[in-house]
Formats: sequence, C-alpha cells, structure tokens
Amino acid sequence: MSGREIVSNYKELWRIEDAFGEMKGYLKSRPMFHWTDDRILGHLMICFLSHFCEAHITKRLRQEQAEINLKSVDKKIIKSRPLTAGMAMEQLAQVMAVPVKVKKDTIWLRTDIPPNAVKLIKAIGMKIPPKILQH
Repeated sequence: MSGREIVSNYKELWRIEDAFGEMKGYLKSRPMFHWTDDRILGHLMICFLSHFCEAHITKRLRQEQAEINLKSVDKKIIKSRPLTAGMAMEQLAQVMAVPVKVKKDTIWLRTDIPPNAVKLIKAIGMKIPPKILQH
C-alpha cells in the first residue's frame, strides 16, 4: 500500500469503530483488552459475526416490512419507523423462563413475548416457543 492509501484507509476507520460501537451498545458489552494475537483475532471474529448477524436480522425485518410497535407510536407521539434487530432484541431480552411450584413439581413458564420480539422471531423463521416450557 502506498502512504496515500494507508492514510485514506485510516480515515475510514471511524466507520468500523462506529459499527462496533453501535453493536456493543446493543450487546451491552464493555471494551476488552487482549494481549495475544489469538485473543485479538478471536475478539474481532466474534465482533464481526455479531455485527453480521444483527445486519442480517435487520435486513430480514426490512424484507418483512416490519414496523416498530410501541405505545408511543399508537398514541401518535412518535412516527412509525422500520424495526431494527437492536430494537427487537431489547424486547426479546425481557422474555424470561419462570419456575412455578405446583405441589412437588416445578413447571417452567415463559413470560409474554413483546410484539417487536415476535416480529424478530417470525422474520428469522423460528417458531414462537410454547408458554409451558417444561413440566
């Protein structure tokens, strides 16, 4: 590479940093410091795969023309807009499996799945998990 190409590529580094920053914001991860080549490459691979998955899911949501489903949209406080993977994953993170004791048995129930998370699940071709997960 020439010096000019190196400088030009370096100036484009903000795009990569911006993408990683956006991705890490959704993943709620903190900066990681690695000292060996294998760990640095492993970390970069995981970051790349995470970003790729998020971009792929967002693309699938766009193909489905999925719009964000929020009370503020229903009340016309904000305008409807396309649903992104990050928005849907925030709601999906709210879903939990809750143990319920029935006599001597424990039954695992899942909480309700928010509407944007349902759109994500359907967009990637998964089935909605049953309400009763295990008994």
